[in-house]
Amino acid sequence: MKAPASTILLRAVGLTWLVAILGIVTFAVSVEPQQQRALLNAVDSKAEIVGRSIREVASSALILEDYGAVVEHCMQIVNGGDVPFIIITRNDGFSLVQKASGWTTTTLGRDWHPDTARTPSGAIRATEMWPEAVYLRSEPLDYSGIEWGWIHMGMSLKDYEAERTALRTRTLVIGALAALLGLGASIFMGRWLTGPIVALTEVSRRVTVGDWSAKADQSSRDEIGQLGRAFNDMTATLQGTLDELTRARDAAEAASRAKSAFLANMSHELRTPLNAIIGYSELLQEDARESGKDSEVSDLSRIETASKHLLGLIEEVLDFSKIEAGQMAVACVMVDLAPLVDDVAGTARGLVEKNGNRFEVECGPGLGSMFTDPVKVRQVLLNLLGNAAKFTAQGQVRLTARRHADLAGDAVEFEVADSGVGISPEQQARLFKPFSQADSSTTRRFGGTGLGLAITDRFCVMLGGSIRLESALGQGSRFIVRLPVAAADQQPADAA
Repeated sequence: MKAPASTILLRAVGLTWLVAILGIVTFAVSVEPQQQRALLNAVDSKAEIVGRSIREVASSALILEDYGAVVEHCMQIVNGGDVPFIIITRNDGFSLVQKASGWTTTTLGRDWHPDTARTPSGAIRATEMWPEAVYLRSEPLDYSGIEWGWIHMGMSLKDYEAERTALRTRTLVIGALAALLGLGASIFMGRWLTGPIVALTEVSRRVTVGDWSAKADQSSRDEIGQLGRAFNDMTATLQGTLDELTRARDAAEAASRAKSAFLANMSHELRTPLNAIIGYSELLQEDARESGKDSEVSDLSRIETASKHLLGLIEEVLDFSKIEAGQMAVACVMVDLAPLVDDVAGTARGLVEKNGNRFEVECGPGLGSMFTDPVKVRQVLLNLLGNAAKFTAQGQVRLTARRHADLAGDAVEFEVADSGVGISPEQQARLFKPFSQADSSTTRRFGGTGLGLAITDRFCVMLGGSIRLESALGQGSRFIVRLPVAAADQQPADAA
């Protein structure tokens, strides 16, 4: 639960720091060019002062072609080191070139005496006069209204480059310090912003694991405080609802246990009178036959049949009540399967053939034995065969038993198939639910409590197996019971 909170913190810190970095970069990008222009203006101002001093010396001397004073003055400037060269050019191209290595005269091209507007200009340029780029300042040389020529001064960029490097270094250092300060401020802001969210996440985690005493902080008046108050209200409502549901569940479970316990405990009181009625009806039938009272035999037979039917219904209700109350035990022993199948077939044959059905029994090879509860296996098979006999007339019912082994383990499969009315998909969805039959017309036509298949399903689960159904309306049904050779959580004594 803490990982999302850390992610929120990282996102908040990252976003805040990104904004700070963007601000620093924007400031540097906008300020550094201005500072570089200021440095270049300083070079230009220095060149302007140099040009003014040259113009004062050269104005009259050059007209008189007295170059000595001009050359001496320019060489003093050049030897100072800040001005690598000075060129004084007449309009016809004749030029005086002064460098630290000496001076000379030459004729230069139109670039050095342009006939455009005679205004001072300056720019960083690379020229043939010097191996390195310089700041070339060009000024017109006029005297008494005479446009005599131009003064060109190549200003060294060493100081400019040094200042620019220092400026960039300062900018980087200040930017790095600002970035670190921004990171610290981002972490502080991130914790300040995400702290309440992290706390609320921890509270929700505690509530999730059942700690209803956990409460969100609702002291602030902002949206986080409102969220905390809403969360506390929600948890209080949920706690109240859960308490009510728990009480209702406990009451329902207690009532269900009481009901199941009552029915389970009433088994003796309900079965004893019915067994007595069945026993006495059988005795009375024998007496009636011996006395030749055939009409009484028929009535007594109906009493016996109705009593046995009622006893069967009570047995189903009591068995299901025992299952629901947890009083149904599993008693596993080693069982030979072939005799068990024959016994079940013998018991069910009369019921199956009663409706004119053909009854078939098939045992696969190597059926062997299994460690299970034979009473429950027998009841499962009888319930399925009774169901097939009830819903099949003039058809076929087949009981098949075979051993089956796959990745799930060694198991035995019992299959009860019939050619009866079949079951629709909608009916199949509720078939194994207690007190449920295919539809209301089934109950009216065939009777029953709707517990037979529910009990069968519970018994299969208790024995560690399963039951499944394959059926279609009008095409019969196939119930396949799969039981492990050794019932779940049970092992034969000799295997221990």
